Amino acid sequence: LEAALGYTVPTALAEVLTAAMERNGIEDAVAAYESFRADPANAYVDTFRIVRRFGDTLLRTDQAGAALTAYELNLVAYPMRARAHISLGTWHQEAGDIALARSFYEAALELIDDDRSLYTGLAMALRDYVLAQLGEMVARSLP
Repeated sequence: LEAALGYTVPTALAEVLTAAMERNGIEDAVAAYESFRADPANAYVDTFRIVRRFGDTLLRTDQAGAALTAYELNLVAYPMRARAHISLGTWHQEAGDIALARSFYEAALELIDDDRSLYTGLAMALRDYVLAQLGEMVARSLP
């Protein structure tokens, strides 16, 4: 009963990450994330979507290196989540490392069960992957 009465709602992780990023960049955001995860009050907080969206926001705001770090944090914390692999595959594909992107997509395929939304996400990423491959093939064949 004491634990329930003494419980306070933790500060939202998204706010913590954003504030840390604004203060001193991705290093502070990583430290804030690790501190959040280490706090026993947050033991049952699933941070996956929050961190993925944080990475997506960083990517949209031309902070690709910081986005990569966020996606890597998710992979370390949730290695059995296909979406963690898909995010990294997409990042590496956009960075031009097709071979590494492919390895992340293959890992995602191994983890996907019957979740149709994961198949959709992976199908979209693979479509972009194939289009990138075709673009490179066409570019090499032109004089």
